[in-house]
Amino acid sequence: MKGSILIGIVITTILGIITGQVHMPSTFYSLPPSIIPLAFKMDIIGTLKISLIVPIFSLMFVDLFDSLGSIIACANEAGFVDNDGNIPKIDKILKADAFATTIGAAIGTSSTTTFVESATGIAEGGRTGLTSIVVAFLFGISLFFSPLIQVVPKFATAPALIIVGIHMFKNLLDIELNKVEVAIPCFLTILLMPLTYSISTGIAFGIVSYVIISICTGKIKEIPITTWFISILSLISIVL
Repeated sequence: MKGSILIGIVITTILGIITGQVHMPSTFYSLPPSIIPLAFKMDIIGTLKISLIVPIFSLMFVDLFDSLGSIIACANEAGFVDNDGNIPKIDKILKADAFATTIGAAIGTSSTTTFVESATGIAEGGRTGLTSIVVAFLFGISLFFSPLIQVVPKFATAPALIIVGIHMFKNLLDIELNKVEVAIPCFLTILLMPLTYSISTGIAFGIVSYVIISICTGKIKEIPITTWFISILSLISIVL
């Protein structure tokens, strides 16, 4: 049924209001907060210190791999991954994500990056850039109706994310579980993402374990150069 996820959120919110679990706001409309106090107030020169290398690297690593994990999951759900496991035009996707992250930081918001919740729209049939444009337009309108939107409780949106998780979980069928150097890293990645509350941490442990197991099983020559580089960054991130 088209719109089933959104309809479910609305119905659950209404039931919450009826049962007294959700309270209506005094107003449905408000002006968004001003960005003037924070916009373009970065102290870039002040960050060029050796002591800040670790936090800068940590933020970069988390943002990059959170984005990659979400992009891969959403691309799988949308059917954009080819037979070789590649995502067409992923460079443009990452450029768009980097641009959004940079602009978001410049105007004083938290990191505006790719979120796996996008899979909700994909599950509802969104497959083109028009979907993103419509979502961006609606988010723009929502800035003026934040009191009304904040009425929606977490217990109304949680079931939608469970459905998204189910859609994503079916991708496990494509994992070559008969290969120990693939099965164990995948298991660690899947397990540690929710336990550490971090997509990037799960991916980091998965990549490092893949390299270690490949070395121990005599498959060191099968490890791509890119994977070596990422595994070193992942190890540094875990240690730090």
